[in-house]
Parts: sequence; C-alpha cells; structure tokens
Amino acid sequence: MKKNKVKKIKPNQPPPEDLANNKRDRQPVIIESLRHGATVRAACRAADISHETFYKWCERDAKFKKQVLAAKQSSVFQVEDALFESAKIPLPGHATDRIFFLCNRSEDWHNVNKIEHSGEVSIKSLLTDKGVEE
Repeated sequence: MKKNKVKKIKPNQPPPEDLANNKRDRQPVIIESLRHGATVRAACRAADISHETFYKWCERDAKFKKQVLAAKQSSVFQVEDALFESAKIPLPGHATDRIFFLCNRSEDWHNVNKIEHSGEVSIKSLLTDKGVEE
C-alpha cells in the first residue's frame, strides 16, 4: 500500500502552491459567510478550516482582516435595516431577537452601564448608615 507523504514546511519557507491556493479558495467562503451573519466558527466550518487558522490569517494578512471586519459590519447593517423595517410595521417577537443580535455584534449597540466610583467604602460604614450596630 502506498502512503501519502505530508510536505513539511520550514519556518521561513514560503508555503507550497497548493496551500496558497487553499487560502485563496477558502477566504472568500469565510467573507461571504460572515457577510450573511455567520459566527467566525460557523464561517470556518463552511470553509473547512479551523478557527485557529482563521485568526492566524487575520494576524498575517491585513487585507483579509479588513475584509473580515467589513463583512461583519455588513451583517450588522442588514439587521439594523430589518429592525428599522419592523419598527414601521411591528410584528410580535421580532424586534427582541434583532436587538439581541445587535447588542452582541456591534460596538454601537452594547447595552452596558458604566459607573465610576471614587472615595472609600467599607462594610462598617454601610451598616452604620442603615442603623445596624456591631
């Protein structure tokens, strides 16, 4: 029986042509999946790569990273448009899922309250203020 040999790549050696083609074929699948609202893991499954490979590509390829960010933003715009349309003609239960998506995917929609505190607070002072004695 004939065994398939695995090509080993040295650290500073350019990748063989078949790996370069693999990347060129799979990146558009990832971008399209993200544009349609897929998570990174789902997009990686669609392209048949690991999410570790995806993040390496993002680190090493500024153009790909820019395309990824644009695709993610595109899906946010689509959901914002759908939310706007549903606000004009309300359908029960449809707004909440869109708002949840936007709060988890877009910096502009995060639902976070930040409270700044200065000074000192101790349990003893809190209990004294409430009339509780030691």
